[in-house]
Amino acid sequence: MSDRFTEIAEPLDLVGRSRFGGMNILLPETSPEAGRKRLQNLSRAVNSSPFEIGGETIHVTPVIGYTPSRTRQPNLLNAHI
Repeated sequence: MSDRFTEIAEPLDLVGRSRFGGMNILLPETSPEAGRKRLQNLSRAVNSSPFEIGGETIHVTPVIGYTPSRTRQPNLLNAHI
């Protein structure tokens, strides 16, 4: 999954896994509207490319949320899902 995230990442973006098991992308210097559009593109990329695991094809539908932040430490627990 992280490979799909990094395929669309911009040079300043940070991609990582949260302690809760989800993937996070920090989009610095991105407006909320541009962030929503980029997350929609990510959702389409994940949906259009199934994963191959153990010889089995698996289709994944991501659940994507966002939280706009003007601070250096966004509160990811309050993300809009």
